Amino acid sequence: MATPLNTLLSWFETGDFPTQAQFQASWSSFWHKDESIPMSQVSGLAGLFEQTASAQALSSHLNDSNAHAGYLAKLDASNLTAAHVNAWKNRLGVDEIPANTALVDMGQSQSVYNKEQINSLCMLLENYVNSDGKIMSGMIEALGLTELITVTQTSLASFMADHANYTYEKNDIIAIPDGAGNYSLYIYKGGSKTSADNYIPTGLTNLTIAMVQGLQAALDGKMNKPTASGNYYARYFLGQVSWAAINPASGYLLFWNGNDFTGSRIYTDGTKFGIGTTAPAEMLHLSNGRIRSKAVVFDENAETLPYQITHSNRRYYGSDLTGAARMFMYRDYADYKALWEGFTDAQKNEIKTIANGGWTTNTMSVAIITPPIAAKQDTAQWFVMRGANLNLNPAGFAVYLVDAGGTEFQVPNSQVQLYTSGLDLSFWYNFKDLALGIYKVKLWNGAASYTTGASVTITLVSNVIPIDFSGMTWEKASTTPAQVNNTINASGTTVSHYPNSGNAPYTEFETVVCAAKSGTIISDNENFYLKASVTVGSGRLTSWGNIIGVGLSSNPLTLVNSSQAFSKIKQNNDSSSVKYGWADMSSSLVSGGANIGQFQSIPYEVIIMRNQGIYTIIVSTGSVSATFVKSGSNGALSLLYYGFSAADIDGITPPTACTSSVSFIEGYKF
Repeated sequence: MATPLNTLLSWFETGDFPTQAQFQASWSSFWHKDESIPMSQVSGLAGLFEQTASAQALSSHLNDSNAHAGYLAKLDASNLTAAHVNAWKNRLGVDEIPANTALVDMGQSQSVYNKEQINSLCMLLENYVNSDGKIMSGMIEALGLTELITVTQTSLASFMADHANYTYEKNDIIAIPDGAGNYSLYIYKGGSKTSADNYIPTGLTNLTIAMVQGLQAALDGKMNKPTASGNYYARYFLGQVSWAAINPASGYLLFWNGNDFTGSRIYTDGTKFGIGTTAPAEMLHLSNGRIRSKAVVFDENAETLPYQITHSNRRYYGSDLTGAARMFMYRDYADYKALWEGFTDAQKNEIKTIANGGWTTNTMSVAIITPPIAAKQDTAQWFVMRGANLNLNPAGFAVYLVDAGGTEFQVPNSQVQLYTSGLDLSFWYNFKDLALGIYKVKLWNGAASYTTGASVTITLVSNVIPIDFSGMTWEKASTTPAQVNNTINASGTTVSHYPNSGNAPYTEFETVVCAAKSGTIISDNENFYLKASVTVGSGRLTSWGNIIGVGLSSNPLTLVNSSQAFSKIKQNNDSSSVKYGWADMSSSLVSGGANIGQFQSIPYEVIIMRNQGIYTIIVSTGSVSATFVKSGSNGALSLLYYGFSAADIDGITPPTACTSSVSFIEGYKF
């Protein structure tokens, strides 16, 4: 939008400092040289154009031959009347020209030809035809009504024998050389080309090329024949025609390489074709080659030849070197299902793992959940699951809590910690909105689901009170009281046992040689959860029997197994250092229990839980665990540790690396 000139001038008065906006408005009020001014902005221009003829009207007028026909003569004089023509003659002073008057063009030579001169320049009909009005044979070539055929044979007989190599027609002249530069001319009158009667000699012999007008030029326009027998094609290049040999090896198809015809790599024996082979075994045989195509259409074929792909009954088959055919496209679901049913379980698991992005789809299992108890509180509570094949696919897994009625509550994936070993899985959850009760855990690995059993659960209770281990005191006992401090150490939450021959002789029988009992930590009728870590030396401690025992007791401290809840480590009865962990509730292993299997020097964990008089003892190491459940006392309990005698199976003393210890690391009341 233009700004009034007076306004612009007011911005640029002495002492003024125009703003950016004023400066832009000033320049925007004028037309720039690079800009086109619209016609509507030029005053009066539209009116002037309205007074002029349009380009179309002018063009039509210029192209209208009758626009001024009443006033002007047309170029072809078609609008002139006889009166007009006479008027022009009178104006120009032109009279009628006699019919026998010769004319010359203005400015040209004024001489003209007489009758004799004209006759000498023209071809007279009487010179070329006979009395019958037919063209005389001697005049045919002069009239250009025939063609001169130059050959290489030196006699008429040899030419007729090779006539197929020449193209000629009736009345054409055949020039036969004598080898010395002379030619005999014959006129072919038509009919059989192998009969001499059909070739009329002209009587002209010993003619040289130079003697015949135009013969050399005609010969130059012809091409020489190949000088050797073979297969040829004619090439035309830069105005010259030449012969090029075509000599592919027998059985090979021709190939044009842009310059010549050569033998291709395609061979045929007349019925089969081969590329790269001269012994095609099939209709088309590629030797060490590949085929690329948008599509291949297969006919119905039930053959079972080696190394073959076929289509039969809506199925595609591939055969091996024996000809045994196997499907690789299936007709329907039943076909595809039959394929999977033929796989072994190991193969199925392997394929499922690949389909799951490389993450295992083997059967999941959970041996233990710690802690197995949670409080209904508004706080995050962590749980550790141990088992097998727990390395779930991070891109497609799920963890759920399942109540007794089957309702599922998903744990957000952001609250789950996965481990590549597959032995552990950790997660945290806020139980404030869930109902009290027992919850199983359901896992989804992207291909299958797994739900923990009745003994591997999380019990949700109203409140959980941590057990206070601080200031805990211990009572100790040993076979030789004076050796008690050299045999067993109990301090804080840890108890350690050092086999000591000064306390009791080493023996291969399970005899309690030391013990430790804490003050009361569980009151009457209190439900609790307790977790301990047990370490056993890697050496052989005894040939048969128990090594250590961990549990709870309400009885006075003695060197007799009298615990209410007990976990034991038992030595294998061979010469190895293999040990077994047991969970039971009696002083004798034969009363029952659960074995977690053999292990070496790694620590193992013991969990003891009491809920309304029902004791659950869980022992675990690595990815294996064992659980034992039994009813027991609801009375007050103290922590208890037993150490058994130890000796090497071959009688060597002292036992090798036989130190053991237990640490009580976690406990709750609920």
